[in-house]
Amino acid sequence: MIKVSTKALLLAATFFTCNVQAEDSAAEPAFAYEFGVLNAGDGGRNNGDAVLRVVRREHTGKAIGLQVLTGVLAGGIGGVGFKKSQLRGEKIKDIPNPGQDLLLAEVRRRIEQWQVAHPEQAPQEPVTVSLIGGDWVLLYQELDEGQTPYELRYRTRLTLKGPSRGFLKASRTYGSVECMPEPVVQGYEAWADDGFAGVKAARLEYVEQCAAQFAELIPTWLAVVPMREVPNTIAATAVVAAEPAAEPQAVAVDAPGGDAQPQADDSLPAAPVSGEG
Repeated sequence: MIKVSTKALLLAATFFTCNVQAEDSAAEPAFAYEFGVLNAGDGGRNNGDAVLRVVRREHTGKAIGLQVLTGVLAGGIGGVGFKKSQLRGEKIKDIPNPGQDLLLAEVRRRIEQWQVAHPEQAPQEPVTVSLIGGDWVLLYQELDEGQTPYELRYRTRLTLKGPSRGFLKASRTYGSVECMPEPVVQGYEAWADDGFAGVKAARLEYVEQCAAQFAELIPTWLAVVPMREVPNTIAATAVVAAEPAAEPQAVAVDAPGGDAQPQADDSLPAAPVSGEG
């Protein structure tokens, strides 16, 4: 006869459950994350910025001069109007669109927090979190003021969508929101000094605002995502293990070819426990 303690059985069950759960988790479709910007439109209109775009007063002056020249060459016909926010300006390549790195990482962290809080659920199909960058521009406010303030504009759209359904059928959208923080305004020197340190600081604030806005919508969006139930057996096993147990009892297991013999119980009956709570 082989005697196996209750603790040994519990540890074996936990080990088996963890292995099954790990295999099942490995098969779960993960969330995917992607970033992109809208392509530049016609007439110099810029609908999305991969890196910081700085538009100063002189950029507008050059554009106006070019437009006047175009009108003269065309026989006095005026050129097409434009907005200062549409100008190409100057690209600051070492300050990327926040959605390209910081916001993308923060959104992913918020999704992972939700997954940890809901281990019993997993999407039936892969779900993609898409960030589409819009304006990321440092823009002057007044053309006729030499010391005009500059405002830092940021706009992005965050979307939760299902897998692609093919060329002729768009993927399902579970939720979409546009984040456009209130622009911070200050003088150009305050923005540009020390390698645009002011822009980098405001960039962190914008990321936090957009990530918080996204996090508030996660429960609503994921409520409509088709989920499959994942048995939370690890949590159940942990609860059993945490319960107070009496003195471990030997469990009789018949050895092959042997007869089970009743075990004599010399222990006295346990006294009733009072005052538990």
